[in-house]
Amino acid sequence: MARWQQRMGGSSSDRALIHAFGVIRLMADRLNASQAIIDRANTLFKKMTDTRALRGRSTEANCAACLYIACSQEGAVRSFKEICAVCQSASRKQIGKSFKLIIRAVGTNVDLITTGDFMSRFCSNLDLD
Repeated sequence: MARWQQRMGGSSSDRALIHAFGVIRLMADRLNASQAIIDRANTLFKKMTDTRALRGRSTEANCAACLYIACSQEGAVRSFKEICAVCQSASRKQIGKSFKLIIRAVGTNVDLITTGDFMSRFCSNLDLD
């Protein structure tokens, strides 16, 4: 058993963290998010794992919530609906609960999203420069 654990990359918490980073990267790729957003989401997830605030919750929901917060903090605002669309197994309700838990635990705030935040991205998608 110990030999198998060594081959698999260390402790179970390390393996879980590596898996979560992969999930964040996959979701970020679907959103066409930058590397800065991925790094911020990974840092936030690591911080939450260290405090053990997310225990017992869906990893994918936690990753999606971290990605949503990272997008907001980096100024690349995504709607909650967009985040839920790239998340395969977690429900909107699970992501929302994880989001609220992370906001409370970290003590950060996410600015209110307005339609102006989306305007430049939607216009460029429609070629309406």
